[in-house]
Amino acid sequence: MNDITTLPGRGNETGFTLLELIITLVVGAILMAVAVPSFTEFLRQSRLTSQTNDFLAAVNIARSEAVKRSQSVTMCASADNSATVPTCGGAAWDDGWIVFTDPDKNEVLGAGEVLIISHDPLDDSSVFASTDPAITSFYYLSRGAIDFANSAVTEAKISSSLDGIDNVRCITLNAAGRPAVEPTPCI
Repeated sequence: MNDITTLPGRGNETGFTLLELIITLVVGAILMAVAVPSFTEFLRQSRLTSQTNDFLAAVNIARSEAVKRSQSVTMCASADNSATVPTCGGAAWDDGWIVFTDPDKNEVLGAGEVLIISHDPLDDSSVFASTDPAITSFYYLSRGAIDFANSAVTEAKISSSLDGIDNVRCITLNAAGRPAVEPTPCI
């Protein structure tokens, strides 16, 4: 016995017709045209969030290490953070940064001082800079307060952004040492 049923007008043929295949491809193309730009924007937003969180993590670690070790800990922009002995002196925070114990507060990683964090430079599409270009370093005191080395300011604002997206993050560091992030441009 043959239990195979055939569709009317098709005989024993199975599969897609050319018209069905074209309609499926058109629907797929429309879905891709909508999804790809949204996904690209999602990836850029994720990169912005990631670079902001990396900086905040370094700030929080610097603060907690200063309190834990009862000594000053410096965080500074560093253009040579992958060197055997990295130094401060980066022109901006997107050059990369280092965090190290610095009891003498001279912003030099010397003998007996410990490198805690070294962060690589950000890519060329990233902009990560202080609103006051003079602030490329600061140190946390043993009680967790912040001191902006070589500057009379009591608060620093650092802008985190990426080329090609409108979203910006503003990281504020106050004298008490607590960082805050706002999803707005720094003013």
